[in-house]
Amino acid sequence: MTTRERQVVQMGDHRQRAPRLVDLDLEAQVIGAVLADSKIYRECTELDQSHFSDPVHADLWQSMLDMIEAGKTVTASTLAVDLGPERLDALGGRNVLSSMATNGAGLVHEIGAAAARLREYALWRRIVALSQDIGQWAQNGTMRAEEALSAILRETEMAILSGQNTSLTKRDVARAALKVATEPRQPISTGIEPLDFLLHGGLIPRRMVGIGGQYGRGKTILLGTISDNIAHQGEKHLVILLETPPEDVEIRNCARHLGMNAAQLFDQDDPDYPKFAANAERYADQVPEAAIYEYMPGASMDAIRRMIIRASHRHGIKGFIIDYWQLIRGREKGQSEEAHFREAANDLAALCRQENLWGIVAAQTDQWGKLIVSEGLKHAASLYLRLVREENGDTAYFETEKSNYTRYADGGSAAAPSVRFNYAGPHFATMDGVGLCETAHDAGGDPDLSLD
Repeated sequence: MTTRERQVVQMGDHRQRAPRLVDLDLEAQVIGAVLADSKIYRECTELDQSHFSDPVHADLWQSMLDMIEAGKTVTASTLAVDLGPERLDALGGRNVLSSMATNGAGLVHEIGAAAARLREYALWRRIVALSQDIGQWAQNGTMRAEEALSAILRETEMAILSGQNTSLTKRDVARAALKVATEPRQPISTGIEPLDFLLHGGLIPRRMVGIGGQYGRGKTILLGTISDNIAHQGEKHLVILLETPPEDVEIRNCARHLGMNAAQLFDQDDPDYPKFAANAERYADQVPEAAIYEYMPGASMDAIRRMIIRASHRHGIKGFIIDYWQLIRGREKGQSEEAHFREAANDLAALCRQENLWGIVAAQTDQWGKLIVSEGLKHAASLYLRLVREENGDTAYFETEKSNYTRYADGGSAAAPSVRFNYAGPHFATMDGVGLCETAHDAGGDPDLSLD
């Protein structure tokens, strides 16, 4: 019995156990059809090695792909030469290839349907294998439940995309682009006019904005301000905090609406403290619930990905805010810091596109304005801005360092700052205007929560 015959017998046993997962004859016929007429390969380009259950078939298919990519003509004779004597003998000789070509000739006109069937069988094999892995994980306790869910999610995404035809013609892309550009859209205002100007009106789904800034210049306060402004528009969004507790963010927002500094809410010796506390309670009772916080110090990119997807499906969020990028953990063994953060930035940008979300990701820069560790966020973001503010300064502005879709301009300058740092809260606000959550009071107090 030849090696080929032994393999067929072994695979035949497997086929009897799971006839709907494997069809060795169909695999051989698909290979033979391309050997009979290599032009039909264009109708089954979605197939790769993983779609063939027989290792010999998988090896033959890969060899044929290599020849096609090299511009060679694929026939039974040319494939035999390419395989070489040893591999050809292990297969069973030239006659096996000739027989495949003869048997596959009748499938030439049905190659598209045959390729779809092979892909369907391969997907089911992956599902069965995954279910077996899940059973072993649960039985052996080799990983945490969240790690298992993450692995299931990755495998599912890979399986769905495997062999899927994702190509679009130039006309298809042009029509889709014009539809996006011309259809009515309502960007979500950040409540900070200069920032909205740079964003073409506000935050737009599928786009990620990076905001860099030096340590201690107010990145977290800026993100808290934006989130508060967005929440008061009723826009559901996720705020992932990797360092600052959410209570710190909300106490500033509370103080902002009371027209005071957060420090005053902690000063129980102040004669007016009972009024402060009473108004803070009133604020908490009526604050909108559109912002969802996740406090995740030390979180890996996998954990963040799961959190965003879960919030998208469970809470219907329209976007996310992350403070801040360089605190994302989960670097793989042997992976450099630069590669880890670059991959994390690319993953976040991909999540915006896949889940139809907007995203704001903050990052830390050095004193010269350069991103620390990696430039990955700047490359992955649709728009990357730098918040420029002097230490303890009362004003600030934005410098644009990268823009794919929006105006390549700055939001102010050192000579003409566009944003003021308001110590009510504190929070950021437009330099010469009234923001979404502000009133005519310079302190930013809410008249419904007046201390008078």
